[in-house]
Amino acid sequence: LPATRFTFNIDYETPDEIEISKIEFDLEWSGGDSDEAETSSFTNMGTHIEYSWCYRFGDEEWVEITHRLVTANDTKSNPSVVRIDKPDGAN
Repeated sequence: LPATRFTFNIDYETPDEIEISKIEFDLEWSGGDSDEAETSSFTNMGTHIEYSWCYRFGDEEWVEITHRLVTANDTKSNPSVVRIDKPDGAN
């Protein structure tokens, strides 16, 4: 079944010499399921990172996503949390 694509913008501040290598995220669904994922496919705009991800909601009412930016030396940022309510018409 098709999924719904979301684009995320994560604002950040860091010294210029720090390279962000990936985004880790933890997922928690309204029904109690959870999962982990990561991506190194993003656009770094210098003050924020933009990436897209697809979610299939099924019978779930919402998904809560906790993002962490990870540097090349594996230092992790403070978490950024967003909750997405299932949009009308989403699968």
